[in-house]
Amino acid sequence: MTDVACGRHGSRPATYVCKHVAESLDDGVQRGFWWAKDEEGHFQALCSACDDLPQHVWEQVGSSLGVMLCLDCFVRAAQINDVAIPAE
Repeated sequence: MTDVACGRHGSRPATYVCKHVAESLDDGVQRGFWWAKDEEGHFQALCSACDDLPQHVWEQVGSSLGVMLCLDCFVRAAQINDVAIPAE
């Protein structure tokens, strides 16, 4: 698993989210939190708006919306959206 240097939490496992999920960390606004683990074991999450995009649209815009967060920030964003991430 890849690590990311987080300004708040130090070196932690990397996760990948859309920028709207990351914005929840700054403003506390719930935007939905649709998460999964990819085949490499990385956590990923999309807001409701991004999750609702048709696949062909996501393939066109997804790379411009992606943000890397540390695992602790990912869990915090999930909590803001009333989602519990199970402990491993």
